[in-house]
Amino acid sequence: MRIVLAYARSGGEILINKWNLAEIIKYTILVSAFLYLVPWIGSSLFQNKYEEPDTITLVDSKLEIHKNRSHEAFIQCNKWVVQDVGELAEIEFLSNDYKAWNLSSGRYLIQSQFWVKDETGDNLLKEYACRIQFIASGEWQLQGLNLKDS
Repeated sequence: MRIVLAYARSGGEILINKWNLAEIIKYTILVSAFLYLVPWIGSSLFQNKYEEPDTITLVDSKLEIHKNRSHEAFIQCNKWVVQDVGELAEIEFLSNDYKAWNLSSGRYLIQSQFWVKDETGDNLLKEYACRIQFIASGEWQLQGLNLKDS
């Protein structure tokens, strides 16, 4: 089957083209695919190249700040443990062996263990839980401290 397409050019002259139906379908599919794929590929490249690295950097920096603040809370809790047990006691904290939970609004819960020598000279393993809040400019407020034997 052959289809005849006609249109008028300037000057009133009629131009007639004869196209095969298969050619019309083929070119329609090619043009449709081109119009669909070009914007899709462009948006995919834009998202992968420009948006993801910034997002990853932002997430990494927030995680790094959170880790630093948790570690600061751990160090501050260790200072309060020393005050509570007594500054003359021999205490050894397990370095970086702690669990920290961010309770929001600058509040943290820190759980850790430490070694302390008793009156007889034996080492005892003790645990503590410390609830602490970051106020500002490196100042911390103790909200609770619990010590127990392991």
